[in-house]
Amino acid sequence: MRKTISPDLAPPIPREHGAWGILIGSFLSVIAITHTVLFSQLFFLLAIAAFYLARHSFLLVLKSGDIKSRAGWFITFTIIGWIFLAGAAISAQYFQIIIWSSLLLIFLLLEIWLIRHRKQASFSAQLAGTVGLTAIAPLSLMLYQKDFTSFFIFTWVINILFFTSGILFVRYQISAMKENASKRSDFKKYKAAMICYHFTLLILLFLSVLYFDKFWGLFIAFVPILAQSFIAILVKLNFRNLRVVGWLEIAQTLCFIALLAIFFAPANPGF
Repeated sequence: MRKTISPDLAPPIPREHGAWGILIGSFLSVIAITHTVLFSQLFFLLAIAAFYLARHSFLLVLKSGDIKSRAGWFITFTIIGWIFLAGAAISAQYFQIIIWSSLLLIFLLLEIWLIRHRKQASFSAQLAGTVGLTAIAPLSLMLYQKDFTSFFIFTWVINILFFTSGILFVRYQISAMKENASKRSDFKKYKAAMICYHFTLLILLFLSVLYFDKFWGLFIAFVPILAQSFIAILVKLNFRNLRVVGWLEIAQTLCFIALLAIFFAPANPGF
């Protein structure tokens, strides 16, 4: 007879697949740029993943008030996270990473505030979550450089810009799937946001190339997602299956990482 695990005993796993994509994609972008992967960075990835699972357990307790069945997982994942974070600091011999990682608490507090105000499903909440998840990129880079540099901010910004594009595209596609989409205000809003955001992004990337020749590689890395967005608007490329949209965004993330590795990989990243 097949045994099933009680929902109270099973570890609560977030169903936000896009969030996992942002977390892992941002981490891999640093590996692509530096052409190096360190044990300390792998420990750090596992630490952040454990803290992310702990955050999910904590939010479930916050929403339901059911401390008995969820608090144990929160404590377990938190302990695992601290063990891996300590392993990352020891492996890199850079203990400041523990202090820098505390910045992630800001995004947890912001998420709690959004939940309290019932705005957890809003675009602003997704944007805040994207900024928090992409923080793994500069923090992983810090383990490589063992110092705070302007490239720390730069790595964070390019990941925020890339994944914000993906969020807008997904929300635009979701709004297009609804009946009478062209007449709905949310569809018009996301269509306008898609146009404004990607046109502005195109201009910023073009200007960066004019001032810094080495940014040609960065421009190339953004070309596929810019093309996807403009085609979706101009040709009215709308999907009817959200799973297809999800797979497309995974492919875009892998393409972004590959193009960064090929065209934007200075031997010693920094400015």
